[in-house]
Amino acid sequence: NAPFLSVDTPPSGMAGNDSTLDRGWEQQWDVDRRKVRDAVATCARANELELFLYNEGLMHMPSSVFRVVQLRRLHMGANQIAQVPEAILNLVHLELLGLGKNLLVDFPEAVCHLPALQELVLYE
Repeated sequence: NAPFLSVDTPPSGMAGNDSTLDRGWEQQWDVDRRKVRDAVATCARANELELFLYNEGLMHMPSSVFRVVQLRRLHMGANQIAQVPEAILNLVHLELLGLGKNLLVDFPEAVCHLPALQELVLYE
């Protein structure tokens, strides 16, 4: 996987005022975002119970994930996620939530009260 690239900040060595700047990194980021969006949409359409968004360079949990209410296992480790939104509570069937190797600074206590949650993975 390519390292995370911010949409509005070019990677080091690409900054400058040159109007002919190669902006291929933006195209790569768009492809990566589509990959995540497509994975979530496919999971929802196929009524899948497990979703892997591991090491995708995500800075937040995509809101579309919280509409895949049938999910039993959600793997989002090795990203750059700092917060878990309250919308996670929509995933009432969630048995496993993998968030290890993220940058978590805020975690809603309510996650611990998800009715089906059996395993919460939070390692560094």
